[in-house]
Amino acid sequence: RPTDWLGLGVIVRLPIAADDWGYTDIDTTQLEDVGLGSLSYTHRFAHYASPLEVAFGVSLAPLPELTVSLDGAWADWTSYLDSNHRGYGGAPVGATVTGRVGAAWTVHRSTVLMAGYGYAPSPFDNRGSWTNFVDNDRHMISVGGQLDLMALMGTYRPPIRLGFHSQLQVLRDHREVKDWRAFRSDAEANANPGWPGWRSSGWVLDLGLSLDASFSFSR
Repeated sequence: RPTDWLGLGVIVRLPIAADDWGYTDIDTTQLEDVGLGSLSYTHRFAHYASPLEVAFGVSLAPLPELTVSLDGAWADWTSYLDSNHRGYGGAPVGATVTGRVGAAWTVHRSTVLMAGYGYAPSPFDNRGSWTNFVDNDRHMISVGGQLDLMALMGTYRPPIRLGFHSQLQVLRDHREVKDWRAFRSDAEANANPGWPGWRSSGWVLDLGLSLDASFSFSR
């Protein structure tokens, strides 16, 4: 924070992957009427993957009671792996840029109102192939507030803050039309769950409450 009215911030998140891999040997020789002998296979699955992400933010305080913030986040999805570690259909997904803007208004020493908007593009484009990633671009609209109960009663130490937040995510309409040239046969195309195409849209509402308290001890 170089000045009282200007704040700068940078966040770097390294890639994270939580995997499960190993070797499984199933002996069916003791099972009657099975006749499969011993079944062995090596398994490797990606349960969770988060890309490299770099975010930069700026906050401005044009008025003592008003703070406006703006930030952008760049995420590299080129190394994304599907659940079988085969890569994304043999083609890189690319990178995404998510932008957000927000404002906080101190109505009273005890009350802060907040609002924000963000747009998050999906890194996945099925490209008409056999994959079916249902992950829409999102408009994110947020409102919230924070109430300092102690300040409301005229006592400013220690603060006890009650917060409320809500976010509406509007999923942009997405249409996927399968390309028959991406399949090896008509039977493989007809067996795909997304054949001959699909459409997704909708919305998601998140609501939350928080309670923050600070305590100090002295002898």
